[in-house]
Amino acid sequence: MSRKKIVLLLMVFFWSLPVMAETLKVAVVDVQYCLLNSKEGKRSRNFLEKRAKAQGQELKKKEKTLFQKSKELQESLMLSPDQKQRKQEELIKLQQELRRDAQMAQSKFGKEQQSHTQKIISDLRTIIDQVAKKKGLDIVVEAQIAQGFLYTRFKPLDITKEVVKAYDKAN
Repeated sequence: MSRKKIVLLLMVFFWSLPVMAETLKVAVVDVQYCLLNSKEGKRSRNFLEKRAKAQGQELKKKEKTLFQKSKELQESLMLSPDQKQRKQEELIKLQQELRRDAQMAQSKFGKEQQSHTQKIISDLRTIIDQVAKKKGLDIVVEAQIAQGFLYTRFKPLDITKEVVKAYDKAN
């Protein structure tokens, strides 16, 4: 279900139940905060940053080689037209390889980042469920979605920091 539909359903739900709203226990969780501030989120971010740095260094080495070969071609006055043509083709091939390697590295990094994030969010859902049951909450809404409510008669409870503590304790 799309995010817009969820927000719409929640808005309709809240507006159609004003009597229950007084007894309804609603909380919000800032998932982005949890991702950035939990121990696992920080560990994941550090791992990904190290991986990105290593990939970046690898690409810089290839770029340096490409630059060096380009410089050599420009400085070589004694090459025959045939040799010069082969060197230019080699340079073009190296440029294409570098572009392809950069795209592949970026794609791989994006997939790894998404995988780490999905795992943490999956684990957070379990923790949020536990915290909500412990507190007797009826509804827990993601903080970004809750900001879409222009007016409510009550202020929802923010359980974000409690979720981070429980998640860190579980890991």
